[in-house]
Amino acid sequence: MTIIGATSMGMQAVLLAFLIPLFLLIFGLFIFKTVLHSELYGAFAALAVLIPYYYIIWLNRTRLKQKFSFTIKPINN
Repeated sequence: MTIIGATSMGMQAVLLAFLIPLFLLIFGLFIFKTVLHSELYGAFAALAVLIPYYYIIWLNRTRLKQKFSFTIKPINN
């Protein structure tokens, strides 16, 4: 099967699903590790930063469904 969609949509999907959360996680880890003086609690706090991010993504799911449209096309051998 082949997934068909605009390249810009794919890049935006990667940005929303992977790059922004990765940046938030790394940035949060450095900040919370410095503030809390503990790697363990800093890691938990950094993970907790992702909860509001994904909640906002979930709240905007109808808008994102309208924006992202991918088609699956079977491969003919």
